[in-house]
Amino acid sequence: GFSVSIVTTLWDRREALHQSRLADSATEYAPVFNQALSAMQGLGFSDLAGKAALTQEMVGQAYLLASIDIFHLSVWLCLVAVALIWLCHRVRVAARG
Repeated sequence: GFSVSIVTTLWDRREALHQSRLADSATEYAPVFNQALSAMQGLGFSDLAGKAALTQEMVGQAYLLASIDIFHLSVWLCLVAVALIWLCHRVRVAARG
């Protein structure tokens, strides 16, 4: 239970970091953002509904990036654990006789 709390907290904090970075690039002056908003308006979305849909997509992408970060951390922890196990000495049983 303790490790689940740590991973969940780390996941939420990484999501907030990625969401803030994605939101920094989604301004009225960004050509990609304006193009996506124009495409949403072409589909019948209002300006506010288009921005809400793009924001929801950014949140989903932020959670995906946070999940990738957690998986990378898990890979490194497993590699460290394998290296530690490799360096441990085998317990030798005394010969009976």
